[in-house]
Amino acid sequence: MGKVARFLKRPSGMTVDELRDMWSRAPGLVSWATDESYGKRQPLFDGVQEVSSDDDGGDVPPGVALTVAVRDEVVVKDGPVPVDALRFIGFATIPPQWEREAYHAHWSGVHGPLAARNPHLLRYVQNHTGDDVALGDGRRIAGYATAWFAGTDGLRASAASVEYAAVVEDERTFIEGTPAFFVVR
Repeated sequence: MGKVARFLKRPSGMTVDELRDMWSRAPGLVSWATDESYGKRQPLFDGVQEVSSDDDGGDVPPGVALTVAVRDEVVVKDGPVPVDALRFIGFATIPPQWEREAYHAHWSGVHGPLAARNPHLLRYVQNHTGDDVALGDGRRIAGYATAWFAGTDGLRASAASVEYAAVVEDERTFIEGTPAFFVVR
């Protein structure tokens, strides 16, 4: 059993509340970009639905901007997650010089353990794809990672840590362009 993630972006002319209302009846876990995100910039996506690949997801409402079929879910750091935790979702964008399998090996074997050292990180899961998938800007992705934090304070403490600095340094070697991410609750 695998997982399918649908990343949601509201169609032109639709409000965030209208999109949330349509997706409130959809199966699976539907998480929404934090309200704070909209004040600073438009988030990459408005939300994400994660369902088992055995579940067709039922009737899919409008607003799906990207669908990712997860081949391997790699739990790098496991821990309890409070109900009100923030989830940071970042896309693993593949630079042209990287071969897919070497990229996956670095992401799970080098980058994942670096991220797991962060004491402010509650849980960290990598979702690896088997096929090429592209973001709206054309960058290929190897999947997406989800990192859980104890609210905004936990996310900020993580960003200020020396462990996070090591993660950012590693990202410079294997992430294509500006990191693509959004935060959901």
